Amino acid sequence: MKCDDPSAAFRELDSAIVTGYELFVSQGPLCAERMRGVAVVVEEWKVDVQESGVSGQLMAAMRATCTAAAKKTPLRLVAAMYRCVVATSSTALGKVHAVLAQRKAKV
Repeated sequence: MKCDDPSAAFRELDSAIVTGYELFVSQGPLCAERMRGVAVVVEEWKVDVQESGVSGQLMAAMRATCTAAAKKTPLRLVAAMYRCVVATSSTALGKVHAVLAQRKAKV
């Protein structure tokens, strides 16, 4: 990257880091799920060589680093939840409660 303004070159690399993070949260480590509530703090980064293609390598490195860090913590998926009204006769009420309990429902 050849540029007269050094801060412009670093802004491009900053956007590569942000894009790498966005790639990470768009496809999580468990089953390529969208991740929510994830923050990454980059305290410091340095680039010694200013070559073409560094921004692409920086994106891939940021995504791989975030994935490795996420795998070091307990991972979990968010289960879908919906609200519904179930109507049944009083004779089948016990069976309906049993089925709902198997499905982890809250009555």
